[in-house]
Amino acid sequence: MGYDMWMCNGGPPERVYYVCDFCNHEIGPEEAEESEVGAKGLEGSVCLRPTSAPDPDYESMLARCTTDRERQRLKRTHGGGSCGGNYHGRRIQSSCFRANISAMPVLRDAMTASGVMDWEWEAQWPAPSSLAPGDPDSPEYEAWAEAVFALHEPVRAARASNAGLVPAAKFCSNERWLVHPEECIIIARALDRLLELMAQEELIDEHAALSGALEIAMDIVGFETLKRIRGSMSLVREWSRFNRSAAGYGGYRVH
Repeated sequence: MGYDMWMCNGGPPERVYYVCDFCNHEIGPEEAEESEVGAKGLEGSVCLRPTSAPDPDYESMLARCTTDRERQRLKRTHGGGSCGGNYHGRRIQSSCFRANISAMPVLRDAMTASGVMDWEWEAQWPAPSSLAPGDPDSPEYEAWAEAVFALHEPVRAARASNAGLVPAAKFCSNERWLVHPEECIIIARALDRLLELMAQEELIDEHAALSGALEIAMDIVGFETLKRIRGSMSLVREWSRFNRSAAGYGGYRVH
């Protein structure tokens, strides 16, 4: 099941961000236009951002890698030198974010790992006062449907009892849930923290030492799920950006 998240009050025009396909470094529209080659020249260009100095434990970490891709990534992140990835443009339709049946589980996992999802919250739908009219095309049915929508609106707009959490149910069905601006900021800030941590550490195996916050995230969702999130950082980054932007436009509806 796919999901369309539409901002409540429109949004800014479409923007193009350039993201390195290796280190996920991002160049925004304004910075891209001001670059030496211009925005169009950035497409496919090489990322020359320096990586950190060689890690003292680089050789032992390299020995634990099982694939060439892991060895290549480790060399760039812990072996010193420059990134060497390529920048590619990502068009962002600012007023809508679409997540297909493959993307939404990753976004749910990322929000869960970042500690903002309230999985205990349950919707309590009030029952309509009357049954639906027989003909779905009749004016009576349309009026009945509008009345039911209004009856259920407080549930769609409900907040978690913990002000720092967001009901997970809002991202599990297409009920036109309302995600408030405050919830947008909660999501964006938590995902940005998670992304920052994941960009700094290599997830080699579940027994590797991780920072405290990242270890907590692994305890919540498990190593394999965390690794899957790590492989979808660009998607999660776009989702974080959408939430931050939507906060200025009244939030969004989950269709």
